[in-house]
Amino acid sequence: MWKILLLEWKKLWKSIVLIHFICICGMVILTLTLYQSYALEYDIEAWELSSSIYGFLLPLLVVIPTCWLLYYERKQKFILYTVPRISKRKYLFVKWVIVAGNGFSLMFLTMIVGVIVALYIKPDIIPYLPMVDSETGELTSQVKVFHLWPELFTEQPLLYGFIFSIWRGFLASIIATMGFVLSMYSRNIFIILTGPFIYKILENYLLSILQVPQYRFVTAFAPETISLVGIHPVSLLVGPFIAILFILCLYIYFAKYKKQTVYPT
Repeated sequence: MWKILLLEWKKLWKSIVLIHFICICGMVILTLTLYQSYALEYDIEAWELSSSIYGFLLPLLVVIPTCWLLYYERKQKFILYTVPRISKRKYLFVKWVIVAGNGFSLMFLTMIVGVIVALYIKPDIIPYLPMVDSETGELTSQVKVFHLWPELFTEQPLLYGFIFSIWRGFLASIIATMGFVLSMYSRNIFIILTGPFIYKILENYLLSILQVPQYRFVTAFAPETISLVGIHPVSLLVGPFIAILFILCLYIYFAKYKKQTVYPT
């Protein structure tokens, strides 16, 4: 198993390392600069602002570096030469591990680096308190009133950032899996590389129209994008669940209904 994983890694390491480097550098630059145009209360908010663009680009970042490989192996029938050496299921499983693992590591490393930069490298912000306490008449924190898990966010920001970096890595692996399923069956490289991105846009639009934005995938990635009144921690699970259900539907459609096979005949 490890030898096969290493072989797959050698095929993709250049594109994986490149996108990791670009994303991490982008996060560092954004975290050091973007917050300067905003009035913030806590240093960790600089990370939230900087990571918002990654929520939008997530499907492209985790799919493009890896999901092209299986498409070309199928197109050029290279995949047929692997049959005598390894079982079909095992070979596809190894490929999925690389794809999903890349998605997780890319988002986790990018996010945790942003957290560290926001808390320990960036100059401390001057807190801006926009709310007035109705009882005392003193300025108070808006974050503590409207943010999800405000105590953790304000008192243990490193732990909050670490937890959400893992969570976002998990979300990235789901989207990467969607691209992988498309790469197993689709004969169109454009659909493979942009399908998850189109799915996220359509899902975002439809759930917004239905007035349930708390169930969007992007809300699971960045719950601060909507009012705390309309969100519950459990609602963060709905977007990923819908995405997983969509992946299963893709598999059933291609494998059971269309009767398409991964290995060309």
